[in-house]
Amino acid sequence: SLSLSLSLSLSLPLPLPVSPASCMVNMDPASCMVDMDGEGLCEGVRDAEAEVDRWLLMYRDNKPQELAMLFDGTFLRHCATGFDPRDGAATMRETSRETARQAADPMTSPVIQKLLQLMMLCDVVVACRVTPMEKAMVVQLVRKAQPGAITLAIGDGGNDVTMIQKADIGIGISGNEGMQAANNSDVSIAQFRYLKRLLLVHGRWNYRRVSLLICYSFYKNVGFVTQQLLWQFYSQFSGTALFESWNIGGFNTFFTAWPFSSTRCSTR
Repeated sequence: SLSLSLSLSLSLPLPLPVSPASCMVNMDPASCMVDMDGEGLCEGVRDAEAEVDRWLLMYRDNKPQELAMLFDGTFLRHCATGFDPRDGAATMRETSRETARQAADPMTSPVIQKLLQLMMLCDVVVACRVTPMEKAMVVQLVRKAQPGAITLAIGDGGNDVTMIQKADIGIGISGNEGMQAANNSDVSIAQFRYLKRLLLVHGRWNYRRVSLLICYSFYKNVGFVTQQLLWQFYSQFSGTALFESWNIGGFNTFFTAWPFSSTRCSTR
């Protein structure tokens, strides 16, 4: 199953080669990979905290140029002991529903806080063998830890739906695993390789067009209302309308629909 959760930042992370060896792998002096509990010795939250502290102490003040981290669902469950993943996998982006498990919020766990600090130091974070609820929990943790961050989740199967719906931007890939991910996403693409063009080309075009629409609508309405405001001073605030109702409707129809229709025809 192809699933990936991305946290967009100012620069895109470079892909790093993954070695089958456990613990830490040195690809070159400037690149390192941390395999959390690679030997499978972690048996509880105390062992998980000791493992996180070890790597955090090593790289907090001495981060290499490229750093990657790998952990599995078992290690994540040890870190979030006492938290029910179902609370972090709500099918809605935000909910104010009161639950009986609020005291078990994973963000209150010191182990999760330390794990997030280590994740933010890394250029690439890979989570393997995780359940759909845990995928959504990872997205939720990143959003809570970095309120200003924009998260993107991409998947191609039904087990990625909760993760896609929890992220700010959800992208579904329509493929051999059905259309569940595509039907529950904000944007649907046919292949994973289209993601680069979607973000860097169509994303920029959409940003510029929305910005143009907002500025155009704002200044159009400012000009339209200013004329009526000045007319009220001239008419001594008698409530007389400067324009007829059909003129107001025609103004909005002509100066709103026509320019953007012509612009749409002349752009890609």
